[in-house]
Amino acid sequence: MGYSPSVYKFAAGADVPVPLDLELVRAVLEPHDVGDHRLRFDPDGDLQFWIRP
Repeated sequence: MGYSPSVYKFAAGADVPVPLDLELVRAVLEPHDVGDHRLRFDPDGDLQFWIRP
Protein backbone atom coordinates (compact mmCIF):
# COMPACT_ATOMS: atom_id res chain seq x y z
CA MET A 1 0.00 0.00 0.00
CA GLY A 2 1.38 3.38 -0.88
CA TYR A 3 1.04 6.50 -2.90
CA SER A 4 3.32 8.94 -4.66
CA PRO A 5 2.72 12.52 -3.57
CA SER A 6 4.40 15.27 -5.54
CA VAL A 7 5.63 18.61 -4.25
CA TYR A 8 5.29 21.73 -6.39
CA LYS A 9 6.06 25.37 -5.73
CA PHE A 10 4.03 28.19 -7.24
CA ALA A 11 5.03 31.85 -7.03
CA ALA A 12 3.09 35.09 -7.37
CA GLY A 13 -0.16 33.33 -8.30
CA ALA A 14 1.33 31.73 -11.42
CA ASP A 15 -0.29 28.67 -13.05
CA VAL A 16 3.06 27.03 -13.76
CA PRO A 17 5.23 25.62 -10.97
CA VAL A 18 8.68 27.09 -10.42
CA PRO A 19 11.78 24.99 -9.63
CA LEU A 20 12.18 23.89 -6.03
CA ASP A 21 15.27 24.65 -3.97
CA LEU A 22 16.69 21.10 -4.06
CA GLU A 23 19.06 21.76 -1.15
CA LEU A 24 16.07 22.68 1.02
CA VAL A 25 14.13 19.61 -0.16
CA ARG A 26 17.09 17.39 0.70
CA ALA A 27 17.55 19.01 4.12
CA VAL A 28 13.90 18.39 5.00
CA LEU A 29 13.38 14.91 3.53
CA GLU A 30 16.73 13.09 3.81
CA PRO A 31 16.43 12.44 7.57
CA HIS A 32 13.23 10.47 6.82
CA ASP A 33 14.40 8.70 3.65
CA VAL A 34 14.23 4.90 3.88
CA GLY A 35 14.84 4.18 0.20
CA ASP A 36 17.94 3.09 -1.65
CA HIS A 37 20.12 6.21 -1.96
CA ARG A 38 21.44 4.96 -5.31
CA LEU A 39 17.88 5.36 -6.65
CA ARG A 40 17.56 8.98 -5.53
CA PHE A 41 16.78 10.14 -9.08
CA ASP A 42 14.12 8.48 -11.23
CA PRO A 43 14.66 7.78 -14.97
CA ASP A 44 13.35 11.27 -15.85
CA GLY A 45 15.95 12.87 -13.58
CA ASP A 46 13.42 13.87 -10.93
CA LEU A 47 14.49 13.75 -7.29
CA GLN A 48 12.69 11.07 -5.27
CA PHE A 49 12.62 9.99 -1.65
CA TRP A 50 10.96 7.03 0.05
CA ILE A 51 9.47 8.48 3.22
CA ARG A 52 8.13 6.41 6.10
CA PRO A 53 5.66 8.24 8.38
